[in-house]
Amino acid sequence: PEQVERSKAQLLNMAKRVIPKVKDALLQEAYVSYKTEVTSHLGERNYQYFIRQLSDRTFAVVPGKFSLGFSLAVNTYRMLMGQNPAKRVLLDTNIEVESMVAPMRHHRMVEEFLANSERPSYIGA
Repeated sequence: PEQVERSKAQLLNMAKRVIPKVKDALLQEAYVSYKTEVTSHLGERNYQYFIRQLSDRTFAVVPGKFSLGFSLAVNTYRMLMGQNPAKRVLLDTNIEVESMVAPMRHHRMVEEFLANSERPSYIGA
């Protein structure tokens, strides 16, 4: 835990040096998460994603390079549904999806910051 906190502080200090306006930001926070990467037995980096079926109803989807995200989405849908996704999707504004999707971690950090500050909230507008 001490090393993690030290690393987060070093990352913030580097960001302040590289991007000068960061030091003036009202919210300065770093968090730790996992980065997934597949490497070969030779140690070469592999940016390709993979999709694997682990059991009857369990799949593992490991993202690779960000720019491959769109083909990852299409191929994951194809694997799960057994067909290509629709080329057009119509938005049904009557369906509430908030309860189905958790907010991203950085969004929650900003919400907590705003809830504990005197500043007006702009989240969710």
